[in-house]
Amino acid sequence: MKNQILIFCSTAFAVIGLVVGYFMGSFVESDASETSANLSGENEKLSSEVAALLAANKKLSNDLEATRSQNDRLEGKLANAKGNKDPLRNESQASKPKAEEAGMSPREMQIALQQALDDPNPITRAQVFADLLANLNAENVESVLEVYQNMPMGFENMQEYRLLLYAWGRFDAPAAIAYVNERDMGMRGRFVATGALEGWASYDPQAAIKWINEQDDQRAASIYNFGVVRGWASHDVAGAAEYVTSLDEGWEKGRMVGMLTSQFLKEGFPAARQWAETLDDDSLKASAFRNLSRQQGREEPAEVAAWLKEHAGQEYSDGSFEELGENWGRRDPSAAIAYFEDLPAGEGRRQGMLEVVEEWSRSEPEAVGNWLNEKSQSDTPFPELDEAMGEFAREVSRDKPADAMQWAIAIQDQELKDSTITRVGQNWMRQDEEAVKAWLPESGLSEDVQKAIVTPPEDGGRRWGGPRGPR
Repeated sequence: MKNQILIFCSTAFAVIGLVVGYFMGSFVESDASETSANLSGENEKLSSEVAALLAANKKLSNDLEATRSQNDRLEGKLANAKGNKDPLRNESQASKPKAEEAGMSPREMQIALQQALDDPNPITRAQVFADLLANLNAENVESVLEVYQNMPMGFENMQEYRLLLYAWGRFDAPAAIAYVNERDMGMRGRFVATGALEGWASYDPQAAIKWINEQDDQRAASIYNFGVVRGWASHDVAGAAEYVTSLDEGWEKGRMVGMLTSQFLKEGFPAARQWAETLDDDSLKASAFRNLSRQQGREEPAEVAAWLKEHAGQEYSDGSFEELGENWGRRDPSAAIAYFEDLPAGEGRRQGMLEVVEEWSRSEPEAVGNWLNEKSQSDTPFPELDEAMGEFAREVSRDKPADAMQWAIAIQDQELKDSTITRVGQNWMRQDEEAVKAWLPESGLSEDVQKAIVTPPEDGGRRWGGPRGPR
């Protein structure tokens, strides 16, 4: 803003110079035969116009100085706001934030937020919003809401809304929730409103829970619990975990376990896995194991693998091996497949191995083909062989459907074989219809399978989940 004002001033001075030069030049080059009366009139006119321009320039300079002073004052107060400590970050100081800590009036706070909103740099924009909204209170909230009035409550502005509702929730969460419900009464609005419950529960979770239990709309209340758990876990993860175990069964309970897993992982993987192992509820335990395997397995799959091996064959760990197989299969499929081959037979081994084959087929199809050939010629039974072939055929058919069809035909289980051939054939049809129609009469396939290949579903087969069926 300062640069824009300086540019404007420079331009004004240049204009003044041009005008003065123009009139002075006109005066010098005037015809010598002009009468002294006309010359005097021109001088008076010139003097008057120059005086007006000088007066305008003086006013512009004064306005510039006032704007500079205002900007300097706002920048100084913003710097003070950045240096303040969050009064609610320390439990012993769990009190409402005070406006005077930022040293800004509500109007000045509004101006600073509006300027930040126009900032194309997401880092500096978020920094200003965070610094100023840390000082949100009942005296300045209305001014701040004017900044949000024309800001869509969509994905692109979720960070700004989360900061607002978190800060507002720490001194008047019900009002913050009512504000969101006025803006959006749907499911999205309820999830946005969890930010207010998060702020509330960050220092008084019991009060937030009491308010939730008093609500008539229990569907909304169950969503609000996401905010309570997130805010509570930020300073007391054990207490938040105990609360989650007390809730009724529902889809949201498993999601909350994922939040707890993330929080426990901040204390280290040993602490997180110890918590997961001590859960008595089998459903929660399975969810905790799966979330932990997904999150930790992205970076440390070998560490997760060593831990899960102790729980192989347990029903609560089956889904965890699937997560491990997907993560490890992307990073080191050779090590991953060797690990799963060494596990005892069971659903965990099966799911994990097929995930590895799927990821491995995308990066090294030739290596997977060699591995399948080796297993098919081995004297030792390999229970996952048919499904592994189906997984491989499905992936390879994206680029080489004719080669993939040979693997699909080699499957022994008839139901799996038919479904895999159908899927591979449909991919082949989309790439080379003439070749498929020439091959089908000699394929020996049943009429139903041939018909399914040449007449794929309208959605392009998306409803078909691959050799393992819908997932």
